[in-house]
Amino acid sequence: MMLHAHDSRIFRTACVLVLLSSACTRELSDADDFLVIDADVSAQADAVVTKDQFAAGGDGKCASGANKSCDDANMCTTDSCDKIKGCIYANGNDGAGCTDGDACTEPDQCASGKCKAGAAKTCDDDNACTKDGCDQAKGCTTEALKDGTVCGAGKLCKVGACVEPRILVPAGPFWMGQDGAGSGNNKPIHKVQLSAFLIDRVEVSVARYKACYDAGKCSEPKGVYENKVSAAGDSPKHYNWKGPADRAQHPINGVNWSQATAFCTFVGGRLPTEAEWEKAARGGCELYGADCATKTPKWPWGAAEPDCTRAIFDAGKGIGCGKGTTQPVGGRPAGKSPYGVHDMAGNVVEWVNDRFDIWYYAQSPAKNPNGSNKSSQRGRRGGGVDAKAVQLRSSRRDGDGPMHAHERAVGLRCAWPAP
Repeated sequence: MMLHAHDSRIFRTACVLVLLSSACTRELSDADDFLVIDADVSAQADAVVTKDQFAAGGDGKCASGANKSCDDANMCTTDSCDKIKGCIYANGNDGAGCTDGDACTEPDQCASGKCKAGAAKTCDDDNACTKDGCDQAKGCTTEALKDGTVCGAGKLCKVGACVEPRILVPAGPFWMGQDGAGSGNNKPIHKVQLSAFLIDRVEVSVARYKACYDAGKCSEPKGVYENKVSAAGDSPKHYNWKGPADRAQHPINGVNWSQATAFCTFVGGRLPTEAEWEKAARGGCELYGADCATKTPKWPWGAAEPDCTRAIFDAGKGIGCGKGTTQPVGGRPAGKSPYGVHDMAGNVVEWVNDRFDIWYYAQSPAKNPNGSNKSSQRGRRGGGVDAKAVQLRSSRRDGDGPMHAHERAVGLRCAWPAP
């Protein structure tokens, strides 16, 4: 018996009825009508096919379609197909990892067929100069803080990094030395031309020196009087290296010239020359104009006499303004130099690169002087924690043997060529 295409409802019904034994196939629609086929219809019993059709050509069979895809796009279910029920989505992945679409939670886990969000993700890049956040699509984000933001004792942010800031001292002349009463080794006053350079904004701290020591590039600064009290009263408690934990931001002290040089080499710099140190402390002629020789100040902050708001010294109250120790670097901003360099008077005396010669000023070159070659001593500048007011003058200079580290009041800062 032959049936025609206009009897498609009969064909369709026949095929679907037979296919009820396989729910993993798709029923025909009006678009599935075909040309004349055998009325003797049967179905394919394949549990994993998706589209059954009447086969053209008169073979009388219902042809199996492609495999059905059972996928509910849920990673927390097990997807399968049953011949009777069709697609089955079972809760079978409890405890498995999943993604809930929020990149700011972790770890996400499957529970009862759903992806359960984990705890809020901790976004911390351990950088004091970035603002940490989290975007649901991207995950952890960082944003650099504004340059100049304080990020630690004596440290500022620069291009997203927390650094010991360096001060640029411009090229040009300044007046160096001192004449008159009390001038001592500091005379005569003379004009010096320097190239531009960078210098540490603050003295080298214990924490910075420790980084060099931990890297194996600096030796332990013990000081001569580590195990006894000196005639000057120095004792182990006065040396910050083995001092209390709160001394990390105090200046390193008890270091000799060789140790100071090793540290500056470690950070890619060098010790400043005497001339560089003094210009950084007093300022250059670009600040004072035609009367530079007379307007260059005695002290880093100007003409006012020293006091404990400007410097850490013996102001008549005892060592360290009566506290008996150094203080954290950069702790007296009122005493900074015209260029913004801190602690150029007080806290610790600082090693410089030059050999120390008391007669050097009388014969030093007018441009970029580097010190005498006639002495075994090395220069030191700036007054220390136990200095009297007169010893804080920016022109004051002295020297000591390069291996001497016996004073609690001796530390350092570094310099670099200008970029």
